[in-house]
Parts: sequence; C-alpha cells; structure tokens
Amino acid sequence: MTSENGFKPEHVREIALNFPEVKRLMIERAQIKQDAKNSPTHTKLTPHPKPKGDIHHSKIHKEKDNAKTARRRQFDDKLEESSKEIETAFHDNFEKADLKQMSQWAKEMDSEELVTFMEEGYDKVLENRGEKTKDQIQDITLEDLKMDEDKSKEIFGDLEIEQEIDSLEEKEIHHNQDIEQSIQMDEEESAKLFDRQTTIDDFKDNVKDLETDKKPSPADDFE
Repeated sequence: MTSENGFKPEHVREIALNFPEVKRLMIERAQIKQDAKNSPTHTKLTPHPKPKGDIHHSKIHKEKDNAKTARRRQFDDKLEESSKEIETAFHDNFEKADLKQMSQWAKEMDSEELVTFMEEGYDKVLENRGEKTKDQIQDITLEDLKMDEDKSKEIFGDLEIEQEIDSLEEKEIHHNQDIEQSIQMDEEESAKLFDRQTTIDDFKDNVKDLETDKKPSPADDFE
C-alpha cells in the first residue's frame, strides 16, 4: 500500500520507530500492558475462621471486584496518557527531521489509531475502521427503525396499546354476556319454579274438592 504522497505506511512506521524518543515511549507502553496482564485479579486478605453461613464471603468478593475495577481504570488512564505522549513525539520528530508530509499524512489518525499503527501496522488501523463503520451503520439502522416506529405511533397510534384495549373490551363483552346469560337462566328457572308451584297448588285444590265430595251427605241417611 502506498500513500498519495508516494511513500508506504510501513516506511513511515519504520522511520518513527527509529526515533529514540518514540522508541522509548513505545517500550514504556508495552511495559504498562505487561504490568496490566501480570496484575493480580484479587486483593490478598488475611485468612480468618469462617463459621457456616457467614456472609463475610460475599463482602470479600465485592472488595476484590472494586479493587480490580480501580486497577483497570488506573491502567487505562496510563495507556491513554501514553497514547497522547507518543502522538506528540511522533509528529515533533517527523517535523524536526523535515518530513512534514509524513507527519501530515499520519494526522488523519487520532492518538489511539496512531498507536495501533505503531504497534500493529496500518492494515490493523483500516481493519478497526471497518469494524467501527459496521457498528455505526448498525447503530444508524437501529435508530432509523426506532424513528420509523415512533413516527408510526404518531400516525396510527400505539398498536400494542390498542391491541390491549381491544383485548380488555372483549373481556368486558364476554363478561357482560356471561352475566346476561346467567340472569336469563335464573329467570327461566324461576318461571319454571313458579309454574311447578302453581301446578302443585291446583292439584292440592282439586284433591280437596275430591275429598269433600267423598264425605257422606246427611241426606243419605233418609234414603
């Protein structure tokens, strides 16, 4: 790969690594990374007898996590400071060497990209940019979908809410229908009961009449 100015990124990187100040800062950065890898992942606490069911164990883990987070933040701060120092030394040394064109070309990269360029080469920079572009496109697509969803709700309303409302209305309709059916059934049963009672009453009256007719009449004695 060759830049528009006719020099290769690999050549620029090789020159930069030969500047004593840049080389020293790169070595220091590598040491910071190594220290981060070798750093213990937990704090060493004094052993103590722990009875069964003691909740002190969870407290120890919380202290370890807090210490680990603090160390990680400390290393991140050191790496960020290192990136800025390398960026400054890089451009200062190229300008002092009267290689401003190379310095100007490298200014298209921020401090993090410049360090990636120095550590892994320009292809890695382009690879990372490609990944960032994919992520940005995905974020834009998701944002567009969110905007379309919001716009749709403005025009048509919230379909999920409407669906829930319809569901509640249907439940109310079914509930009312069940009540009406129950009332109707109660009325029908009541009517049948009254009909049965009337029939029984009529039957009792008829029986009384029959019993009365069967009693001997006083006139029968004179026959």
